[in-house]
Amino acid sequence: MKGKAKITMPDIYANKYCGVCHNGTRAFDGKKQENCKRCHNK
Repeated sequence: MKGKAKITMPDIYANKYCGVCHNGTRAFDGKKQENCKRCHNK
């Protein structure tokens, strides 16, 4: 996985990395299942 960031969902849930903004207030909530496809597009 060369070149890939090692960001985990627990990091996002702890308001780290993407979770700083994607908390449902500043940007879409990264914890809501209906938003998963916005980042996970495989």
